[in-house]
Formats: sequence, structure tokens, C-alpha cells
Amino acid sequence: MKVQVNQNIDAYKDDFFKGLTFRQTAASVTGVAVGAVLFLILTRTAHLNQTVAVYILFPVVFPIISSGFLKIHGMDLRTYFLQRMKMQKMKALYYSPEVLEVREEEAETGQVSDHGGIFLEDMTSIRDLEDFARNRMEDTRSETNEGLQKTE
Repeated sequence: MKVQVNQNIDAYKDDFFKGLTFRQTAASVTGVAVGAVLFLILTRTAHLNQTVAVYILFPVVFPIISSGFLKIHGMDLRTYFLQRMKMQKMKALYYSPEVLEVREEEAETGQVSDHGGIFLEDMTSIRDLEDFARNRMEDTRSETNEGLQKTE
């Protein structure tokens, strides 16, 4: 007796109806129901041509049906938007690296640094780089603070 087992258990989906999951089935049924009601309203009460009614209801029905099938980063549409809203409400965290401090006697003699074995022969380029990084971080912080004040 042979029993087939999926190699990837994460990819396993529980079938509810004809190979569709419950979410996919519910989204499809809801989309068809909304489409049928909208079609009847547009053709009976608004007296529109059937072709025009279908063109009008397609942009309404398509997102409803696709919400059951669409996956973004492994999450269904509802979970994705909840996570996205949660991330937008969170306060931004920024990384500010510690700047390597160099002793003056090391800079003059060009000795090996205690901080990682780097020869300090060209201190002007290192200091220029540190100054540039500090100025850029200060500019970014001020822009961020201005943006936060505008949103509050």
C-alpha cells in the first residue's frame, strides 16, 4: 500500500470544495452574489445594456474574488493589510553607528589601532568620512523630526 505525502508540508492546502480552500470558496461565492445583485440593479432599475452593466460591475467584483486567492509575501490580503497598517503606526527606529575614536598619538605615529588593527596613515580621509557621516545623520534626524512634527 502506497500513501502519497507532500514533500513540503507548508505548501499543503486543505481542500474545502473542488480543490478550493474555504477562503477561496467564500470569496468566490461572495463575489458572484455581489455581481449578480449589482447586475440586476443596473439592468432592471438603471435600464443599462447588459454589456455596459458587466463592464461596470467587473471593477467591483474582481477585488472581492481576488482577495480569496491573492497572497503577498505568503500572507492573505487581509493579514497583509493589517500588518502594513501596524507597521505604519510604529515609530521608526534608526541605527546610528558609533564613530571610531582615534587617539592623537596614534594619528601622529601611524601605529596600529587597538580597535581592530587598522593602520592610521591617512587620518585626513578617515576624519573627512566621519564628518560626512555625522553631518548626514544630523540632516536625516532633522528631516525625520520635521516629518514627525508635521504628521502630529
